[in-house]
Amino acid sequence: MFAPVCVLVLAAAAFGAAPSAQKLSQPDDELILIRADRAWEAAAQGGGDSGAQVLHLEGNFEMRGPDWRVTANSAQVHGPLDDPSELIVLGAPASIVFTDADGDAAIGQGGRIVYWRWRDLLELHDNAVLKSGDLSVSGSKIIYDLEAERLQSSGEDGIEFVLSGQVASDWD
Repeated sequence: MFAPVCVLVLAAAAFGAAPSAQKLSQPDDELILIRADRAWEAAAQGGGDSGAQVLHLEGNFEMRGPDWRVTANSAQVHGPLDDPSELIVLGAPASIVFTDADGDAAIGQGGRIVYWRWRDLLELHDNAVLKSGDLSVSGSKIIYDLEAERLQSSGEDGIEFVLSGQVASDWD
């Protein structure tokens, strides 16, 4: 299990909710749990709002809510912790599991996963795979609009769609 240096428990309002194919809102009494071996806050690098803060989480990163879970080697939470705009997770691979609008388990993996909270978009990069129900999509980059349930994918070697009789929760 974890021997985390940092364990944060946030009210659901802190992240609205994490990726789900349904609108990202939860009752205030549901919690979001964030774990990592180390955590530190720093000003955002580069352009944009010079006062923007980034929470860096490193080592055995896990973030979970009632119907989703994200795991990776490290992560960055952009914006105020009680109202973040973006979550970036890095791993070998980084993984996300959530319940889609049909109630199916959806599983995503990639070297980098970016969740844009206000745009309700999930991006999977670097050997990206997204599985839901009996459908699997893979490519270099997958963008999934969680609200509209629309998919966009690209890859230097093309995109692969696999339709099978096996549901995503049975795959590993």
